[in-house]
Amino acid sequence: MVAGTVAKTHGTKGELKIVTDIKVKLTEWAFLEIREKPVPFYIEQAQAAHHDEWLVKLQDIHSMEQAQTYVGYKLLVPKTKGKRKPSASDFNLTGFKLVDINLGDIGEIVATEELPQQTMLVTHYKEQQVMIPMVEAFIHDVDEEQEIIYLNLPEGFFELYE
Repeated sequence: MVAGTVAKTHGTKGELKIVTDIKVKLTEWAFLEIREKPVPFYIEQAQAAHHDEWLVKLQDIHSMEQAQTYVGYKLLVPKTKGKRKPSASDFNLTGFKLVDINLGDIGEIVATEELPQQTMLVTHYKEQQVMIPMVEAFIHDVDEEQEIIYLNLPEGFFELYE
C-alpha cells in the first residue's frame, strides 16, 4: 500500500524528505516502489520533521545527486489487519536475485516466510530449497535497478544443507 512519496532531497549528504499520506513510523527498513516492485532500503537515520514529513538517510546514498534519483518514488507499507507488526513477507520480493559477496550467485527469491523468530528468504541453491534469514547482519547491499540483494552470509552457512 502506498504510504507517501519521496518529495525532494534534503541537505548535501543524500538525505530525502518523504511526505506521507498516512501515519507511518520509519525505523529500520523503507520500501520504495521502483519499476512497480518494492525495493528494500536500510534506514541509517529517520527523523519526523512534521506530522506528515520525514527526513530520511538511506544506506549507500551519500550525495545530493544520488538522492535526486529517488525523488518521486512511492513509499510502500504492507497492508495489515489489526495491529500486527509489518514484515518483509508483506512485500513481494519474489524474483529478486540473491548474490553472496563471497560465493557469488545463490539464486532467485521464490518466496518469503514469516517465522516466529524472523522473516526467511526462500531460494533454491544447488537443487535444494534454502531458507536465509532476512536480517541486517546478512544484507550487504541492494541494487534496486538490477533487483539484486547482495548478502554477506557467515562462512559455512550452506554446510547446513549438505
